[in-house]
Amino acid sequence: MTYSGLLMLTLVALSAYIMCYGWRKNLWSIPLCLLLIFTLVLTETRNAWAGAVTGILVVVSLRRPKSVLNLVVVVLVIYFLLPLDLKQRLQSGFDPQDPNTRNRIELFETSLRLIRDNPWVGVGPKNVKHEALKYRGSNEFPDWMYQHMHNNFLQIAAERGIPGLLIWVWFIGSLAWQAFRVFRSARGGTSSGPSNYCEVLFSSTAALGVWVALLVSGMLQYNFGDSDLLTLFLFSMSAPCCFIKNRVLPSGSGARACISATGRPG
Repeated sequence: MTYSGLLMLTLVALSAYIMCYGWRKNLWSIPLCLLLIFTLVLTETRNAWAGAVTGILVVVSLRRPKSVLNLVVVVLVIYFLLPLDLKQRLQSGFDPQDPNTRNRIELFETSLRLIRDNPWVGVGPKNVKHEALKYRGSNEFPDWMYQHMHNNFLQIAAERGIPGLLIWVWFIGSLAWQAFRVFRSARGGTSSGPSNYCEVLFSSTAALGVWVALLVSGMLQYNFGDSDLLTLFLFSMSAPCCFIKNRVLPSGSGARACISATGRPG
């Protein structure tokens, strides 16, 4: 899970690099991108697949909206080229009778019962795996499966209560808002501008893509609790903050003066 999550975030960030700097002058990025895709597919981690696809979709939508259809075609081609066992692995996620799908449903229902009885302060971060056993729906699954709820929102609500979840949602939302502010200040220029303009555009675009990737994959896995993945995520989200108080003045053919992230003309 950790390895696939790191691949997912790296792939999304690399797609933002390609979209902002261009691939013709960075041919090394293409084989690296293909290698990351190949490796991520081999991990057979469906939540990371979903996060990578949606994260890249956001990146392409921000930088090249007209290329979204091309991305969808590429994803479909990759799907049809997958070996049969990998296709079945993907399709099983939509089968409620599949054991791996049933255990996610069981954890979802267990977490709702736990949160319902502990809505204000939760049961504590170290107690979920013990308390969850009291709220299980059946004895079909082993005890170790209840070590966490495989969902960021449900896990945090179970640990900290609903007020704690709301604070976490505010924190996550503020990260995306700061990244969007920086992106909005830089959009409208071209990569022919100065290097720091490209850095502003790249860092903000990558942050927004990474943000969506983590949240989407986090619907099926408690990845916010993975310290390795969290470190890379927070690094990606903090990068645009370096430009919030700086003025960005792209120049060159096709570029225009951008509005600084503070809202004043640069």
